[in-house]
Amino acid sequence: MLSFKLQAWNALAPGLEDSSDWSRWLEQPVSLPAELHKVALKQIPPMLRRRFTELGRCAAGAALPLLEDVDGVPGVFASRHGDTPLTLSLLEGIAGDEPMSPTGFSLAVHNAVSGLLSIARKDVSEVTAIASVENLIPHALLEAVTQLQNSESVLCLIYDVPPGVQIISATLMVERRAVANC
Repeated sequence: MLSFKLQAWNALAPGLEDSSDWSRWLEQPVSLPAELHKVALKQIPPMLRRRFTELGRCAAGAALPLLEDVDGVPGVFASRHGDTPLTLSLLEGIAGDEPMSPTGFSLAVHNAVSGLLSIARKDVSEVTAIASVENLIPHALLEAVTQLQNSESVLCLIYDVPPGVQIISATLMVERRAVANC
């Protein structure tokens, strides 16, 4: 049997930027604004910060508060679509016979957010980047819980920008839970 304890959580979406915002919204859901405010990421050096796309800023902005007192932690980074706006802009460029931007391409891959966040934190812990058409959250949690066999805690970062929908990012820190055998 797999068992884990949710150690902490954080989430960002347009208009929902802290736990009190989320609590109010869960009690009385309303339509969310279309735009997410620019996430500052002041903990990250400016030269690296500028490489984060809007989706990357949202994901990192949800993760960094949970990582303040953590030196190194393995991570599971999960996104169904990845950075859709960036990918679409690269495809439009290809269709228009424009040269491919190496930086744009490197930021469009599924593990871009995990790489940038690892570099910013100087964290060399293992990272898994996953995508799933269906059941992304259960798959991400399954991967995180599986990694608990080798680690005391695991960061599980779920972020996405589905076509035509707002950016959303949720971050969970899971840890081992002692299970008594009866």
